[in-house]
Amino acid sequence: VLGEAGPPNQVVKVQPAVAFQKEVQVVSRSATPAVPPTVPVVPQRGLGAPAAVQPLRMAEHWASSYTPSPVGRTSVITYPSGALVNFQELAPALAPVAAANAPHRARIVPAIESGDLMRQTLQTYTACDRDLN
Repeated sequence: VLGEAGPPNQVVKVQPAVAFQKEVQVVSRSATPAVPPTVPVVPQRGLGAPAAVQPLRMAEHWASSYTPSPVGRTSVITYPSGALVNFQELAPALAPVAAANAPHRARIVPAIESGDLMRQTLQTYTACDRDLN
């Protein structure tokens, strides 16, 4: 868990706090490593892969398997790391951005809903981050 001090290789299990989804509380500590989930949430070094390559592979896997939701009916999105984006909470702050982008809505919504925007964003990121940092 980022920001938590403890001995190296200590496994800390966490669960979302009831009052606020972005905070976590320690549930239990274990000296033995836990069985990794099917799709790792925390980047780990793969066999033969440099440490910097693994997060990129995870992002590529997530982008390729991501199923976009309809823009008009999606109020919340949760990423593999557990990060939660609540668009209803952000709507007032993003209203000026939405207004500025309104002329492009007919083009942008299909790109989001088809997954093309997700794939293009990852492709652009990969092209710009050639040294994987």
